[in-house]
Amino acid sequence: MGFIFTFLKGTGVIEGLALKMQTTGGVCFSTETFEKMKRLRLLQLDHVQLAGDYGHLPKQLRWVHWKAFSLTHLPENFYQENIVALT
Repeated sequence: MGFIFTFLKGTGVIEGLALKMQTTGGVCFSTETFEKMKRLRLLQLDHVQLAGDYGHLPKQLRWVHWKAFSLTHLPENFYQENIVALT
């Protein structure tokens, strides 16, 4: 499913995105999928895993909800300066 975002012409104007899966495992997106989403401010991930460099996530993120986060800690290169809510 990640390849869909690569070809969307409007990727750069997306401000909010919710990816909701039913169970953990099996669904993994590359962090590069989010690289062109420069205006992304709201991100909701339910039972979604990300693989790759977390530095690709947009620096404009303000609100992040990540249900079933698979890591034991936040990666060092996950830019958090603008985040006001992390749940």
